[in-house]
Amino acid sequence: MSRITIFTDGACKGNPGRGGWAAVLYENGSQRVVSGHDPWTTNNRMEMLAAIRGLEAASGADQVVIYTDSALVVNTMTKGWKRNKNQDLWDDLDRLAAGREITWKWVRGHNGTPGNELADSIASREAGLPPALERQQAAPHPSKSIPPGGSNRKQK
Repeated sequence: MSRITIFTDGACKGNPGRGGWAAVLYENGSQRVVSGHDPWTTNNRMEMLAAIRGLEAASGADQVVIYTDSALVVNTMTKGWKRNKNQDLWDDLDRLAAGREITWKWVRGHNGTPGNELADSIASREAGLPPALERQQAAPHPSKSIPPGGSNRKQK
């Protein structure tokens, strides 16, 4: 039985605009990164695509823990939130999750969690955004009103 931990993030320069996504996979002490971009997309699509590409890269693993700062992704996959948009990507996530033990965990973004910070940095670069420190100094954004600890649930 193979277990992989994945940190994912999506970024967008404008919303919609140029987007980037990244998934950082950890398995048996090694790290692997997959990332990419889209010239015209939304932040939510990039968050979802990061999880999809991470699961695709972890195709041999039947136990996966996914950390994301996207409450939309975690709550849709664990609490059955209504899927109003991006049905194509939700279908891909459902297909990739089927038959696997996946634990979805929300992590506060920009809070010093190394895997999340790395995924954010790579996704932002893919979207054509400056490094996080420059973004924070140029335009600090308010904290999200999501309670600490987030949510998680195993999906079988």
